[in-house]
Amino acid sequence: MRAQHSFTTEFLIGLMVLGLGCGGNMTTGTAKKAVNNKPAEDGSCPSGQTLCGVGTFAICADLQSNPSHCGTCDRACSPGIVCQAGVCQQTACTSAEIPLSGQPTTGTSTTGLVPNNMPYTAATQILADVNGDGRLDRIEWLIPFCQDCGTSLSTFRVSLGRPGGTFATPDAYNASAAIGSVFATDANGDGLADLYVVSSTDVDAQNSRYHVELWLGQNDGKLKRSDTGGNSAEASVGQSNTAIGDLSGDGWPDLVMAAPFSDFDSPPKINVYLSDSTGGLHLSQTFIAWSGRTVIADWNGDGSPDLALLGDGMEILYNRGDGTFEQPLDCGVSVGGKPMAERDLVVDDFNRDGWMDIAAEDSRNRVTVMLGLGGCAFSPLSAYDIHGSNVGFLLDADMNGDGILDLVSVSSISDVSGLPNIGVTATTDQLLSVLIGNPDGTFHLQDTVISLGPNWISNVTIGEVTGDQRPDIIVSSSDGKSGQSSTWENVCQ
Repeated sequence: MRAQHSFTTEFLIGLMVLGLGCGGNMTTGTAKKAVNNKPAEDGSCPSGQTLCGVGTFAICADLQSNPSHCGTCDRACSPGIVCQAGVCQQTACTSAEIPLSGQPTTGTSTTGLVPNNMPYTAATQILADVNGDGRLDRIEWLIPFCQDCGTSLSTFRVSLGRPGGTFATPDAYNASAAIGSVFATDANGDGLADLYVVSSTDVDAQNSRYHVELWLGQNDGKLKRSDTGGNSAEASVGQSNTAIGDLSGDGWPDLVMAAPFSDFDSPPKINVYLSDSTGGLHLSQTFIAWSGRTVIADWNGDGSPDLALLGDGMEILYNRGDGTFEQPLDCGVSVGGKPMAERDLVVDDFNRDGWMDIAAEDSRNRVTVMLGLGGCAFSPLSAYDIHGSNVGFLLDADMNGDGILDLVSVSSISDVSGLPNIGVTATTDQLLSVLIGNPDGTFHLQDTVISLGPNWISNVTIGEVTGDQRPDIIVSSSDGKSGQSSTWENVCQ
């Protein structure tokens, strides 16, 4: 089940580097090529906007109001926090602790058959403002852990955010096939979040065809499916190394995934698909490489997004600046006795020095942090104890409003039961811990620990949903028969 969780995580990491913006006819649901955020031929930007990025990835941004470039380029506010006068309008905490007030029945329950008292089908979610009312909405879909769980696996649901952190009754939408992931970005520059929905159908026993659809946000909250061209690619089934993002700087998302499987004697390969002006995907390059997770980020500081392939170690494919890549470079990096692909991890710039850092669980159930020095170079790792063990989720956000990223982990307390020879365990509690970030990229564990109860947790998301300009934590969980969404409100003072 952890492999399926990883599949979703990489898509969300790929989302963080998207810089899509377009103009389109919202009455027809058509998305067109972005032009309004690109600099002029001489590299200049309109009055009131600043040039961010270089080369084909350069855009013009209003640093006074753009939450992705607030005050300076690439300084993003936490999800749901607005940018005004170049400052993220987050409520700053004066206390050393970050208290969280639980609302265990907030939101709409997930549905679906859960056979044999086990959560074989579980909900996962993202948060995005699809109707432009300033409140984050909840987008939910089901991840299958069995072949036939009696649920519609091609359906995703959108629950509009309400004041106080609750969500309205959801509207259901049907994708073309079983959904693997959904991610959000403003694809047409209208200020509303749009959704890219990735689904797949079986080609044969080893391979699937993946489909990418664009659903456009609307002011009334009713999404419209775009009529952009066909967008599909074939890959080996069950892979968690899929990533999506703008790799060529043309404003459209490109796709990276495992090449179709042929036979056990062939080396594993990675395919890079670049999109065209209609959104259709075309195979660009194939590399002999394997990845349990693929992360899109700028690893060498040249302004172009590179590919980090995380498996037993780490390989980087450097972008040439046009969406084509150099051959994989083996970084010789590992984290504490366990393949990186099997970990819950976060890639971000924790100490704001311009280099990507990595936080991950290690084999001793701690959170380890490697601060990046550029490319494959990292400082020696630092390890931090957390409350509980068996890290299941690891996320980052500025939880206390000091402008420094913090780490949020959810771990379990389990007892061996049933048939211990095959590792069957019973979870007695799920614990939420906060590691508060320091300016130098180190962290310290706050004393307060939050008990989430023994129910199995399928997803954890951070975003400001209660209207007080503090990021909250939204948890999807299941008791083995049905699911629920819980909002844990950040009530720091």
